[in-house]
Amino acid sequence: PAKKAATAPAAAPAKKAAAAPTPAAAKKATAPAKKPVAAPAPASATKPAPAKPVAKLSSALSSGASIECVVAGAPFVLLVEQVEPLTIAWEGAGDDGTLVYAPAALAAAQSFTELTGGKVAFGNANDSSSKIMGSMPPFLLSRAFFAAVKEAPVTVFVPAIGDVQTFVATETNSAVVAVGGTKQTLPVVRFQALRVAFDVVDDAEFPLVLSRQDWGTETFALTRIV
Repeated sequence: PAKKAATAPAAAPAKKAAAAPTPAAAKKATAPAKKPVAAPAPASATKPAPAKPVAKLSSALSSGASIECVVAGAPFVLLVEQVEPLTIAWEGAGDDGTLVYAPAALAAAQSFTELTGGKVAFGNANDSSSKIMGSMPPFLLSRAFFAAVKEAPVTVFVPAIGDVQTFVATETNSAVVAVGGTKQTLPVVRFQALRVAFDVVDDAEFPLVLSRQDWGTETFALTRIV
């Protein structure tokens, strides 16, 4: 008998084509937020520059310089004969003399030299005209005394008053001072005690005394340095 023809296998069903992914919706570009523009700051009022110490004011105290001043109403001239030790020849009130200040006096003295009626008196009993260790010149405070009073009250003996006085730094100001042939505007600080007051150039290296008042009366006034 004849063989039956083999039946061809059925074709596999065709696979469905994978659906293409749906494209993502385009995002709208977000405009960057604008920063608020700051209003310009109002222009500040220009403050006057404070007076400054003259550079190396101490250089005015050179050999041959003259400190012209008024002491107790009488004109005095203090002539610098030598810078170190500071040697001052003074003339005034019908008398004259020489004062020799050791470097230690300018650095740390805590008392005063008094020139009144043609006579000299020192607050330190060990001082003499030829060797002054513990008294300051009439026109200059010691650097240590100046620094101490600016920091806190200082109590010292004042020969002209015959009593101790407590000095405090109070008001500040400025003054025009003739130094070396030119007028300088210098910062000034007041050292005030109950009976005595000093107006001093605010310069830690050279605290120049511009004026002094005893019992409210001016007993020293610097005129100029030439």
